[in-house]
Amino acid sequence: VQSVGSQLPTGAAVDVGCGSGRDAVYIAQQTRSTTYGIDNHRAALERGKALARTCGVDVRFLHSDIRKAGLAIPPEDPLVLVHGCRFLHRQLFETLPEALAPGGIVVWSTFLEGCEELAPPFRASRRLEKGEMRSLLGGAQGFDVLHDEEGELLTRGVWVPAQFYAARKRGLELDPG
Repeated sequence: VQSVGSQLPTGAAVDVGCGSGRDAVYIAQQTRSTTYGIDNHRAALERGKALARTCGVDVRFLHSDIRKAGLAIPPEDPLVLVHGCRFLHRQLFETLPEALAPGGIVVWSTFLEGCEELAPPFRASRRLEKGEMRSLLGGAQGFDVLHDEEGELLTRGVWVPAQFYAARKRGLELDPG
């Protein structure tokens, strides 16, 4: 986010499944975007609000279950950044080619197949298959892949297979400057 924050078009940034707001606060610090943190856990959102106040940044925390409501953010700003970590909702990815503004970026990291024997998430619907992000948000959907790497995430004290992915929606040439 830091390397592209100043190059993003003006608009809204969303941290999906933001939990206690650490990443949402960082996004607000690194971009000029109106930043939203969305989660379905009220107590986590309250911790996020306190963190944002402590850091002196404006993050609009929204209580919502995107599996039911989708990205329910106010439409006043075009969507320019969507971030998620340790969360997977494939229907969201199906809407991003249309919802994301040209030049907008998706940054995502979550669990891969192969972790289910080690630690959660145990449901296959909560894990990516290898190469799946490119099929969901790759060239055929109008995105340029910026980063695509397998690694590991720590969950419940166990390192498990994970995917780290970033892609930019085509349609707005940015000055590499």
